[in-house]
Amino acid sequence: MRQLIDFINRVPTSAASRVRVAWMRLCGASIGHHCRLEKIRYRQPDQIQMGHHVAITQGAMLYPHLRSAETEPGRKIIIHDYVFLNAYVFLDAGSRIEIESGVMIGPYVYITDGDHGHDPAAGVRGQPMELSPVLISSGAWIGAHACILKGVTIGRNAVVGAGAVVTADVPPGAVVGGVPARPLRRAFGTHDAATRSVDAANP
Repeated sequence: MRQLIDFINRVPTSAASRVRVAWMRLCGASIGHHCRLEKIRYRQPDQIQMGHHVAITQGAMLYPHLRSAETEPGRKIIIHDYVFLNAYVFLDAGSRIEIESGVMIGPYVYITDGDHGHDPAAGVRGQPMELSPVLISSGAWIGAHACILKGVTIGRNAVVGAGAVVTADVPPGAVVGGVPARPLRRAFGTHDAATRSVDAANP
C-alpha cells in the first residue's frame, strides 16, 4: 500500500516535469532523456543545453543573457549528464557556464561568468560588463549558498564548502571554504569510489 501511495504522489510531479521539458524543447532548449525539472525559471531557452538524467529542483533559475548569435555562437548554459541542482540555484550566464557530469550543487548557490568593470569615470550604471567562462568539472560538490565568480574552473571531484566565495581556480580533489575561498584539505584520491563513479559516467 505504501508503494502505491508513493507512486500516486509522484505522478503529478512527474507529469508536470514532462510538460516543462517538452515546452522548453519546443522553445529551442536541448534536453536529454530522463530529466526531472521542477518549477524553475529560465529565459533564452535556445541558449540552454542539458544532458541525460539531469534533476533541477524548484526555484532554480537559468538565465542566459541576451546576445547576438552572430558574435557569440553556441549555448551559454551547458549541463552534462547526472547533474543535480538543488533549490534556488542561480546560473547567470553572459558567456558560458558549463557543468560536467556527476556534479551536485546545493541550494541557493550563485554561479556567474560576468562582472562589472571598475572605470571611475563611468559611474555605477555605466560600467562595462566583463565576461569569462566558468567550468564546474566532473564529480564536484558545491555547498549551499556558495558563490562562484567569473573565470573560475572547479576541478574534478573538488568540494566547495557552504557559503564560500570562489574567486580563483580550485584544483582537482581539493576542499575549499571561506571568503574568499581557500584550500582546506584534499577531498578524494584517484582510486576511491567517488572518482570511479565519475569515470563510469564519462567513459
